[in-house]
Amino acid sequence: HEYIKEKTRITPVLFDTFKDALLSVSRGESEAAIGNLAVATDTIGRLNLTNLQIAGHTSKDVSSLAFAVRKDWPELVNLIDRALETIPESEKRKISRTWVPGYTSGATLPSLALTRKEQAFLEKHGTIRVGIDPSYHPFEWRDDLGEHQGISADFLKILGQKLGVTFEVIPSLDWPGVLKGARDKTLDLVPCVSETQDRRTYMGFTDTYLTFPIVIITRTDTPFITCL
Repeated sequence: HEYIKEKTRITPVLFDTFKDALLSVSRGESEAAIGNLAVATDTIGRLNLTNLQIAGHTSKDVSSLAFAVRKDWPELVNLIDRALETIPESEKRKISRTWVPGYTSGATLPSLALTRKEQAFLEKHGTIRVGIDPSYHPFEWRDDLGEHQGISADFLKILGQKLGVTFEVIPSLDWPGVLKGARDKTLDLVPCVSETQDRRTYMGFTDTYLTFPIVIITRTDTPFITCL
């Protein structure tokens, strides 16, 4: 929404969900939609919107994903950063390929050496409370059984093994509830979030672990778009 207002003369139409926006384009009610490449690819596939295509990139900017940790736990930010560094790029691509086409498979995972101070921190905080977006396909969501699925779930499984901790996903939270929990420290970790100036006031951020471009989605009978 902000991108369209700042970069173009187009008057944007707002929808409650990205799914609604894509359905509007598919029905011919809207000319195009803008969104994250992974989310667009996943939604088009799940809804079988065969008349839609990725028509172009909005810019060279990308949507970056990081883990956000409660502000008073800088130790965990450092630990997750170090653990992420031991995951080969090929393994990251393998996880992404599970949910988004176009990535190659990976390899074995190097081990992570911990200092005594780091081990003491993890022993003190053996269970880490996690908040997720319940419907952010393919990055993270809850399935029909309430289980955490998606890209962030796969990363948390690896990090849990490397750090020897349990990540407990707190149920029954929508996205505003997750951000409120992060502010109130009733949550310790948000695994799939973009860093903003406001969020930096109450969360510490790891290094970026995945990036995806923001793209334009149109019907297949629309000419190719290189930029807005």
